[in-house]
Amino acid sequence: MKSLLTKTTLAACLAMCGLAHADSGADQNKSLYDRLGGIQKIAAAADNCIRMEMADDMIRSDEKVMAAFERVPRPVLAFGLAAYLAHLAGG
Repeated sequence: MKSLLTKTTLAACLAMCGLAHADSGADQNKSLYDRLGGIQKIAAAADNCIRMEMADDMIRSDEKVMAAFERVPRPVLAFGLAAYLAHLAGG
């Protein structure tokens, strides 16, 4: 599960950094957190990422991962990931 979360976090960070660098030069003085759109956009990306992970057939085939998904509800996972990504982005 820890490896899955690490990969998910890395993928989300890379995707969000790519979006942040696509902004115009006028936004270079803003923090990465602001360029990403704040907590609302980060939370939406985190929720989408968790939804995709939970729907993945390969991930769902692992009994230990499914047991973890049953113990920890999706909103809790998404909230934790959003908080972590917001912190990393300077928010």
